[in-house]
Amino acid sequence: MNKQNNQPLISVVMCTYNTEKYIAEAIESVLSQTFRDFEFIIWDDGSTDGTKEIVDSFHDDRIRYFYHENTGLGMALRLACAEANGKYIARMDSDDICLPNRFETELNFLEKNKQYVLVSSAVYNINDNGEVLGRVFPCSDDGVLKGILRVPGCMICHPMVMMRREAYEKAGGYIPVRKSQDSLFWCHLAKQGLFYNISEPLGKYRILSSSLDHAENPYREVIIAFLLKMMKDDKVQAEDVEMFNTLYFYSKPFIKKSTEGKIIHTITSEERLYNILKTVMGEKLATKLIVGLKNKYYRHKLKL
Repeated sequence: MNKQNNQPLISVVMCTYNTEKYIAEAIESVLSQTFRDFEFIIWDDGSTDGTKEIVDSFHDDRIRYFYHENTGLGMALRLACAEANGKYIARMDSDDICLPNRFETELNFLEKNKQYVLVSSAVYNINDNGEVLGRVFPCSDDGVLKGILRVPGCMICHPMVMMRREAYEKAGGYIPVRKSQDSLFWCHLAKQGLFYNISEPLGKYRILSSSLDHAENPYREVIIAFLLKMMKDDKVQAEDVEMFNTLYFYSKPFIKKSTEGKIIHTITSEERLYNILKTVMGEKLATKLIVGLKNKYYRHKLKL
């Protein structure tokens, strides 16, 4: 694995906004990676809590902390990634957790498979307290991962993504929208190469009770229409971004908070099948079978 000018091989990009409850654990999980040649860009999008003090408590030369007035995640990601020096950009969220072998596993995949520009992974879902709720079995097929974006939907776990910086820049970088930043950018990055999901969980994805909202939103259809238009455009128009963000702000009052604030996890059919199969054939083969079946199902559904 060659480097030039002593630059880090990986730039880890983590944007944060008022996540003092979780950010220390997120930082620790990055600094504890088995692969250690990275810079760690922490972009604070205008936090008003104790985020800065927590970041300052970590004394590691790989950390580069930036504070900026609040712009929303899309712009924060765009600004943060502009600071990246590595050959690869690894995303991370400030309320999630990397398992120790995440960077090493993803890097090995991209180094061996030059035609791929993005790799992500399966994850364990956890609640506010870090308790495991279950795991997911995302498809690994490039055609499915790209095709399902047109629904619109997404099987790429954003905070587990590692991508080639050259491809990121050719795709134009993140677009400064307040919602669906990942799906929108994946549609533009898709033109640069192949996508893949590693079936082994490489992180823990936190599902917060505060985000369990349901919406009676009269703007939903037009928001989706604008999102699909921006996904198809070779170059996203500034006026479309402005309108999309305006609609997002108008829609917020229509979002009703969950009254209980509790996460209720019901075991999925995939997990039930996995629990049966792993006793017969082991975890790896059981996972491979489930993901393979999902790949075939979605290829048929998407008419690929």
